[in-house]
Amino acid sequence: SYPLGVVAGGVPYAVIRDILDEERRDDIPVFKLGTPFPFPTALADEFLDACDKILVLEETDTLVEYLLRDRHKVLGRLSGHVPAEGELVPQVIHEVARKALKELGRKGFGEGDSRVFQLVESLDLPVRRPTLCPGCPHRASFFAIRKIRPKAIYTSDIGCYTLGLNLGAVDTCLDMGASITMASGFYHAFAQDSETQPIVATIGDSTFYHSGTAGLLNAVYNDARFVLVILDNQVTAMTGMQPTPGLGTRADGSPGKAISLERAVSGCGVDLIEVVDPYDIQAMGDVLRKAVAYTEDPNGGIAVVIARHPCMLKFMRQQKQKPGYRPRTVAVDDARCRRIHTCVEK
Repeated sequence: SYPLGVVAGGVPYAVIRDILDEERRDDIPVFKLGTPFPFPTALADEFLDACDKILVLEETDTLVEYLLRDRHKVLGRLSGHVPAEGELVPQVIHEVARKALKELGRKGFGEGDSRVFQLVESLDLPVRRPTLCPGCPHRASFFAIRKIRPKAIYTSDIGCYTLGLNLGAVDTCLDMGASITMASGFYHAFAQDSETQPIVATIGDSTFYHSGTAGLLNAVYNDARFVLVILDNQVTAMTGMQPTPGLGTRADGSPGKAISLERAVSGCGVDLIEVVDPYDIQAMGDVLRKAVAYTEDPNGGIAVVIARHPCMLKFMRQQKQKPGYRPRTVAVDDARCRRIHTCVEK
């Protein structure tokens, strides 16, 4: 029998396979779990019989461990061998497997990633968090939100705009569409205690089309009160610049029937819908003030602000494809600049 076997599926499976290949280890079998439900009990039992211990690598929570019958053999989250929080990124899986082998008295892994980490640390490089692209319109939206609503719960969603976390404008990120449902839940949780809690939800145009409409309809129906800012950069930027239903172009380039955000939001029962270019900071601020006032009005409700400006990566790609395109370099002459901001406000 094998001293240690691994049960994994999805991304963790790909990671552990890469690690074992790099370490040139053929003494650790891996059971690839394609479907946790229905669970392949017979195959799993055979694998358990062939191994003294089983290391379970699964995202995002504990399920497979519960389904394996001989729990005395299982190493995972329940046994403390796999972290209960955070993602199973390659360095985490490498360390989990290394410790499991060491605990079993078996030959461990080599230095692996640790050598790379030591090299990087020796370079004394500055630490920079992931950030929005230069010129990203979402940065302007978050700036205006923080300026107009500095003390609020900021619920957000899945997309490149999740990086608003680094700007202090994102408090929650759970799954696609959760910015709206969590905003609604927060409102009702405070309202039942007669407390007023400012809430600003942000969601991308692609995410809203994908998972936002049902949550918004429910929030409107149950009379929640919050400001929803749809960050409309007119493309699915984070995953490869795929078109959205609002563009009227399908993924293969063929024409489709465009469905505007305004029409979709209106169909969910929202009465206050404002469209603004976030690059116009003054206008963006005015619209947000109007939206906030509407949520506080006894006769008001949910206010939706559509902050519309094209993704700069997409915009620049389109410009470069035009005949006669010539890149221009723009710089500020500090000696001549009078700092009256005309260049960025007009």
